[in-house]
Amino acid sequence: MRPSRITLFRRQHGRRILVALALVVSLGLLSYSITRLLGAQREATLVNGNIQRLTREIEQMDRELNSTNAPQTFEALRQEEQSLLVTSAGLADWTEQLRQQGVPLVLDVNAQAGSPFAGALAERGLKIVPVTVDLTPPKGILAVKPPYQRLLQYLHNLTQQTSRVDLVELNVSAETGGIDRASAVLHVWVGEAAPTVAAVNSPPTEGAKP
Repeated sequence: MRPSRITLFRRQHGRRILVALALVVSLGLLSYSITRLLGAQREATLVNGNIQRLTREIEQMDRELNSTNAPQTFEALRQEEQSLLVTSAGLADWTEQLRQQGVPLVLDVNAQAGSPFAGALAERGLKIVPVTVDLTPPKGILAVKPPYQRLLQYLHNLTQQTSRVDLVELNVSAETGGIDRASAVLHVWVGEAAPTVAAVNSPPTEGAKP
């Protein structure tokens, strides 16, 4: 028995719907792929732009370092770094200043330098010297400020100096009525700083061996 016209129409219409659905899905996948591709292209363009910008900045820094002003720049850097250091010859005078700074605050100060250590700083001609500072409010001497305020003022004065000094330890002993004793450990940066980079980049002198 041959199928009726209605049945044939339904079959053909169903095939067309399936073809249309497959076409819509294909177009959707194609659109999604194109969108991802365009996004990746935009990201690649942005990355390439950043790489080119950084390359130009590096080239500019290289030109500045290789210019005739490089020796003056390194000398200014050396002087700036030197101002932050206590020289080896001046360490004794520096510890004596610690004692003298306690006089107006009515504090007995005893400063003792320990053994220096350098580690990675040795390449730059630097070392760190631990200095133990004992502070004691003298008995029987009246002062305008109580001992704990004088101790805080002394520590504040340490932080205001230009030399590189790190406070790494502080111990305070108290008694009835105020502080009995305080002990601080300071790390003092000592050395004669020299710009090693300048020596590497400086042109060779005449007659120097290759």
